[in-house]
Amino acid sequence: MKEEIEVFSNYEIWEQAVDLIENTIKQMNKNRHFNTININYYKNLNEEYKKRVKSKEYYNLKIKKLLYYGYEKEFFSLSYLMPKSVYSIRETKFLSYSMLAIHNMIGIYLYNLLNPFYENYIKKSKNIHSYYGGNF
Repeated sequence: MKEEIEVFSNYEIWEQAVDLIENTIKQMNKNRHFNTININYYKNLNEEYKKRVKSKEYYNLKIKKLLYYGYEKEFFSLSYLMPKSVYSIRETKFLSYSMLAIHNMIGIYLYNLLNPFYENYIKKSKNIHSYYGGNF
């Protein structure tokens, strides 16, 4: 019987998820939207730790076997407040490096699942219009 996470996960998707974090870190200086406390934290993490998280052994041990539920010091999220404007604040989440990789892995799976439908049906349909400025 397959583990539950194996339904939408494999090592290749995990590798892409970690690469997405690293590419975001590389674009931090060029794109001000990536210049955040979170990305700065990920940038300053130990390179050996990042390599270990990306490894197939790490994926097989902790992700594939769903052990991230038991490792609360490594897989966590924290809430914190950021100023939104002069008189308001926004609640924001900080995800640990490993938890962000899981988040990205699920997003990449959904992209891979839905993109063929988008490319073959939605994009070709003349009856679908976007009024907010996005381009289908």
